[in-house]
Amino acid sequence: MIIEHIIGNISDKNIDKSNIDYVNIEWYECQKKIHRLTSSKGRDIAINLDKETQTKGLDDGDILYINDDTAVIVNILPAKAIIVKPKDEQEAIHCAYEIGNRHTPFFYADDTKKTFAIPYDIPFETLLNKMHVTYAVQDIKFLTKYRISQNVTQGHSHTHS
Repeated sequence: MIIEHIIGNISDKNIDKSNIDYVNIEWYECQKKIHRLTSSKGRDIAINLDKETQTKGLDDGDILYINDDTAVIVNILPAKAIIVKPKDEQEAIHCAYEIGNRHTPFFYADDTKKTFAIPYDIPFETLLNKMHVTYAVQDIKFLTKYRISQNVTQGHSHTHS
């Protein structure tokens, strides 16, 4: 089965849960153009995203295929994260600066947009401790809809002169 675009999201449709066939994807692979995966029910899934879908990225619950018997749905796997809980706007700005300076993928932690999530990183955890910023370490789903920074690759991608 070759998938080129997203049909919709399970949150917008009434789909019988027994008909769902999940495709597990790591959060950092959501913007990859080409995927070759096996669904939870053993179906071979090839994904070749169009440019618009690739730019947006796959999100948890996206419908890749649907018919009367089956719905193939994206499941973003949970990953270890640092949830930053700034006490005020100044602390939020300082944290955002430090995150951006490291070119670290940056997400809101939830709908409130008052907490931030980044992939777990020991040096950043050490920095938060030095800054006396409140944070928690937990497994979460890094959802595309909460992404703040566009960059989802790991580490620096340029040089400093």
